[in-house]
Amino acid sequence: TFFEELKKQNEDKEFIDFLDPCAGIGVYIDACLEQFPKAEITAVEKDLLTSFVLSAKYKDKPNVKVVRKGFEEVKFNKEFDVIASNIPFGNFSVVFPQYDKKITDNFIINVVLTDGMLIINN
Repeated sequence: TFFEELKKQNEDKEFIDFLDPCAGIGVYIDACLEQFPKAEITAVEKDLLTSFVLSAKYKDKPNVKVVRKGFEEVKFNKEFDVIASNIPFGNFSVVFPQYDKKITDNFIINVVLTDGMLIINN
């Protein structure tokens, strides 16, 4: 998996700051925790029911923070080492006033990729 390869390339690193902008049921979170148990994880999930499932699933993991909002609504006050997710590829627009309509009118992945570039560590 992605996180297995990341761990191979960073064997000495025990900690990463990871953002999953469309967390779903936590598949990427599980994969991250398997390789980086001390990772600081921010899981963003817009769907109310799914976000409650995530909160229950990781209730004993203080290093996993679930945010019940759409990615486009969250204001991040830090940068992340890794941003990875199974982002929906639906053909629907999102309201993201700071971006040109060319980015927001077609695919949600465009918004996540564009905004993600602003909050990733170099």
